[in-house]
Amino acid sequence: MINKIRLLLLLTVIAVGGYAGYSFFSGYEGAGTPLKIKIKDKGVDVEIENFKVEHQVLGRKDWELKADFA
Repeated sequence: MINKIRLLLLLTVIAVGGYAGYSFFSGYEGAGTPLKIKIKDKGVDVEIENFKVEHQVLGRKDWELKADFA
């Protein structure tokens, strides 16, 4: 009887953990920046469109760089 309760409790914990993981990662979106990779004889070139870099010092924005194309 106790083993059945332990098994039921274990399955419940696994189900709750699986649901929590699914709900946490279902809303995750990557950076979404489109990368264009060109392979040339010398190596690989990467083109980045619409990107933003922000430098923070102690939680405050120190400087910010925005570019449409690089």
